Amino acid sequence: MKKIVLITAAVVLDSSCKSFLEEDSQTLSYVTEAEELRELIQGSCYLPTRGVDVGRHHWIDVMDDNSQEAYASNNTSTYTADYTAGQHHWTTYPYYEVTSLSYSSYQGGNALWGDFYELIFACNIVLDEIERFKEEEPEAYRAVKGEASALRGIYYFYLTNLFGPPYEAATAGSDLGVPLKTAPYIEKGGFARATVKACYDRIVQDLETAVDLLEGVVQKTTLRCNQNAARIYLSRAYLFMGEWQKAWELADRVLSDPGDAALYDFNQGVPSSSVAFTNAHTFQETVFINGCGYNGMSGANGRIYEASPDLIGCYTP
Repeated sequence: MKKIVLITAAVVLDSSCKSFLEEDSQTLSYVTEAEELRELIQGSCYLPTRGVDVGRHHWIDVMDDNSQEAYASNNTSTYTADYTAGQHHWTTYPYYEVTSLSYSSYQGGNALWGDFYELIFACNIVLDEIERFKEEEPEAYRAVKGEASALRGIYYFYLTNLFGPPYEAATAGSDLGVPLKTAPYIEKGGFARATVKACYDRIVQDLETAVDLLEGVVQKTTLRCNQNAARIYLSRAYLFMGEWQKAWELADRVLSDPGDAALYDFNQGVPSSSVAFTNAHTFQETVFINGCGYNGMSGANGRIYEASPDLIGCYTP
């Protein structure tokens, strides 16, 4: 009798445990429609405000040979220039060499590497989840997958060129670029560097997918990536690969159908060097500024970089 009671109690306890474990988690949320993934892209797949963390992101703009240092007269603080001087002058260890700064959080490493991979991971999650809505929400599917694919391709383009060797067709299959991660989950064992060819294959595939899927998708702001932005980056990737015809065709397509953007007519005069050739959202040629209207080459009061006279001179009437 005692054994029967114990067995019965065990069965009841086991049943209760299973029932308890089957309850919905209070700490997880589930995507129920494609629009939620568009919101996830906006909040988790774009670069954060570069005007706040000046040492983290906007230096990718001031590494250009056609930029120059230019302190504004009413700029009372030069810390932005200090943070980015190492990158602008292509020093060997730009973060370690900025020893005069009191903002220690920016010293000793490159935050952009980790930031890009966090953004890529978010893109991977979106790209995995959106497949559930391919049949029931085809228009939203194209918009979400196109935007996330474009962003992932753009981030790998930056990573490969900032932390890997240039693309050389003869050696791209053996030269090492950066690790490629496309899974929407954390994988064990770490990551090995992929070849430069594999990196560019990923970049081209993502951007070609974006160009195709973003056809007819209208973004209300240059903060979000549109079809022409994907074309521009794909054109640049082909340019770096030496695929001249493909690069020209994509660039020409953007020029022939620029959407809301418009070419500045230099025959009417040369604009201020602090506005021309920047990704400031106020400049009429701007197509895409990746989440933030601030730029290291901006015309704000704290401006510290601008287009070089040599570049401006190329467009003088």
